[in-house]
Amino acid sequence: MLSAALKKKAPFRNLIINGLVLAEDGKKMSKSLRNYAPPTDVIDRYGADSVRLYLINSPVVRAESLKFNEGELRNIPGDVMSPLYNIFRFFVTEANHSGVTPLVDSVGLPATPSTNLVDRWIIAGIKELVAFVRVEMEGYRLFTVVPTLVKFIDQLANRFLRLNRRRMKGGEGPEEQAHALTALYSVLLQLCVALAPFTPFIVEKLYATLSTALPDGHPMKDTSVHLLPYPTLPAPTKEDIALVDTVAPMLKVIDLGRAARDKQGIGIKTPLRTMVVTSHNAAKLAAVAQLRRYVMDELNVLEVVIPETKPDYVTLTAQPNYEQLRLRDPPLGADLRHVRAGCTKMSHDEVMQLVEEGHTEFNGVRVSVDEVKVVYKFDAAKATGLCAYSDQDFLIALDTTMDDELLAMALTRKLTSTVQKLRKDARLQRSDKVDVAVVGGEFDVDEVAKQLSQVVLTEAPAEEALQSDSLDIGDVTYTVAIYKKE
Repeated sequence: MLSAALKKKAPFRNLIINGLVLAEDGKKMSKSLRNYAPPTDVIDRYGADSVRLYLINSPVVRAESLKFNEGELRNIPGDVMSPLYNIFRFFVTEANHSGVTPLVDSVGLPATPSTNLVDRWIIAGIKELVAFVRVEMEGYRLFTVVPTLVKFIDQLANRFLRLNRRRMKGGEGPEEQAHALTALYSVLLQLCVALAPFTPFIVEKLYATLSTALPDGHPMKDTSVHLLPYPTLPAPTKEDIALVDTVAPMLKVIDLGRAARDKQGIGIKTPLRTMVVTSHNAAKLAAVAQLRRYVMDELNVLEVVIPETKPDYVTLTAQPNYEQLRLRDPPLGADLRHVRAGCTKMSHDEVMQLVEEGHTEFNGVRVSVDEVKVVYKFDAAKATGLCAYSDQDFLIALDTTMDDELLAMALTRKLTSTVQKLRKDARLQRSDKVDVAVVGGEFDVDEVAKQLSQVVLTEAPAEEALQSDSLDIGDVTYTVAIYKKE
């Protein structure tokens, strides 16, 4: 008050008020009540970074009270810290094994842009993330930033890394491997700087290693991540934003395919012959066609079929989109019954006409395509051997029929996967050589050897195995073992 009266202006630019951190029972934390765990014990258990994230993402930063819940804090290391560190470790392992040195420009973006759509998509994503974080931080809205950062880490681990794991391991040649690893490196650099105010300790450790790959004289080299200016990247372009519209349909189809597999109890290691993808949205269908190889890899199907005409086992129906209809001003009121009845009576051709024209009328009530949900109806009687899953944009149908070739491929996948697990259990590095023995029924020795890039023995050596495991497949038991290579 005194400052305002003397200076004739507000005494501060921003006023930050934090809420109270209460005990889990809602009472004030008290030494006499012993109703809280000592902060040092909590930090020792979960790490200072986890505690910071928990508090920043809580009502405390909105000047509201927080009932401190250690159970909620317990999830943060596994949901945030571990995925971030695993991404970093994967990059370091593959970069060291391949000898790839990522080349980035002065702000840490790839010096030579990749032509791969998914590489460009994740780079567009980090630009969008940095722009969002800057705006929200300048507005002191810390509580909006943490969920967005966590979501991006999940997207990096479970989308970009999964889709490009084979490329990063050199499965598509050294040039593609270099582009993929450089894109991942660039995103990790930017993510470290973006996360620095929130998780200062882990990102300092990661950045210290990542920055060694930068050339001498680079402005981001040989310094603490906390001494760098907060990232200012080029704003996402129209092309960057369009990449989201290209990649998002492919990701949605992958999710539907996984749901269909789960519905039928068919594991991802079991190859399937075909998957049919249909949609009333031609642009989204074209995007899936453009990236179909990723769909094939992720869903372990040999062919993705995108028919030019609607299969006879698929019919479009309609339902009112109540979420959109509620936004009407003035409200529909009693006319809502006309929309409900009109949607029920719509034929497949009428739904397609609505999609193409963007609107229709029900008893004089004009309705836009956004106010109607397109629903896919699957006729199982006309699609023997197919299982389907759908959302508002796509219906996918998986051919679940198995034949001898597919069973042999599934066996190969399980055997190679078991070998990789045994290597991991033995804590071997990529460069460590071992002998592999598979003893049991018949299998395609050459194909397993090709997948593992080494000779496979069909008799167990006399020496003791480093690791071994048994697989029961049908009536046959296979014993898989790895041995130290002399």
